[in-house]
Amino acid sequence: MNVPENLFYTAEHEWIRIEDETAFVGITDYAQSELGEIVFVDVATVGESLKAGDTFGSIEAVKTVSDLFLPVDADILEFNEELNDHPEWVNDDPYGKGWIIKISVAGASQTEQLLSAEKYQALIGYQSCQNRTGSKNEKPICQTFTDFYIFRYFVICGCCPK
Repeated sequence: MNVPENLFYTAEHEWIRIEDETAFVGITDYAQSELGEIVFVDVATVGESLKAGDTFGSIEAVKTVSDLFLPVDADILEFNEELNDHPEWVNDDPYGKGWIIKISVAGASQTEQLLSAEKYQALIGYQSCQNRTGSKNEKPICQTFTDFYIFRYFVICGCCPK
């Protein structure tokens, strides 16, 4: 699961990349993988001032529609118009070409309510670990910790001590 360290996250699976007093917002790699094939992105709030948690649009996948929530108080400056012709960019490159809106933010203190990459990984049930070769891998965190699951995990991952 791709969770870049330079972004902030919400429990609703949006990410935000702050660049001075503007920021870009999209949905996380986890969210797009859960939604499936994205077919349409609708944002009708350009030019509006919204509060953190307000709905700024919706995203439609083949089998579902989901609301999009603003991570911080902001003015909606721009919708990524390229998504009208290429909604699949949200699936293919959620942190790059698949950004959804550009916003104006006032004050970096708003990030205090957001999740770091590490906290977001914990939220979605993944954590980073070092395997025996020293490279970084991700692993699922089992909520039940059954012996069968642990055995399966060791066979698949092999990065935790047996």
